[in-house]
Amino acid sequence: MQKIAQFMMSKKFIPVILVLTAASLFVAFQSQGKSDRDNPKSKYTRIIRNVGLLLEQGHYSPKAIDDNFSGLVLKKFLTDLDNDKNIFLAGDIDGFKKFENKIDDEIKGAELVSFFTINEVYLKRLKETAVLYTDILAKPFDFTKDESVMLDREKLNNPRTESERKDIWRKRLKYLTLDRYYIMLEDREKIRVRQILNTRPTQPLNGKQGMLSGSRSKGILPPRSPGRTMMRISVYL
Repeated sequence: MQKIAQFMMSKKFIPVILVLTAASLFVAFQSQGKSDRDNPKSKYTRIIRNVGLLLEQGHYSPKAIDDNFSGLVLKKFLTDLDNDKNIFLAGDIDGFKKFENKIDDEIKGAELVSFFTINEVYLKRLKETAVLYTDILAKPFDFTKDESVMLDREKLNNPRTESERKDIWRKRLKYLTLDRYYIMLEDREKIRVRQILNTRPTQPLNGKQGMLSGSRSKGILPPRSPGRTMMRISVYL
């Protein structure tokens, strides 16, 4: 419990608070309209305002809630939503840049717009993506075509067009299909080897002669030559 308290009072906890608040706002938007007793938007506006007060006044090392802080929050939020950069389009990201210097104002009491705007676009892109990979998986992949795929897209930009996003998903799903096929082949080979080992007959070895005969039967030693046996008999005659 003491370690948790220390972490909550450390600088490392600052982005955690903001991410949790952003996640709460995300849930609030989805639940909007389900209850008339309390307005989710105003409810979570109060929450994010309280977080701002905590960071500015309640934290042992107060954090300045300014434009720089606002930009960091926006970047963190978008990364958590689309870390692989295959959901949002580049135009969406460009449109969100207008919030880089406004989130700090929202934390301080301005109307909460950024998180709900981003969430609305995110839900729209998620639905489009679901249609995308359903359509892609409905057709066979062309494995004769030589292609490459970038799985770690952290340093890349979001696709600029829907066709570019679809191609990113197509290559990713094609790779995952090949990877799954390779794993299945490995599993089948392991089963085959295990079956061979379990069904191989064992031969008892009785002394030196048994060891030699067993070795010859398994192909370890060469078979005994009939001519050599006749030569040994002639010596004794």
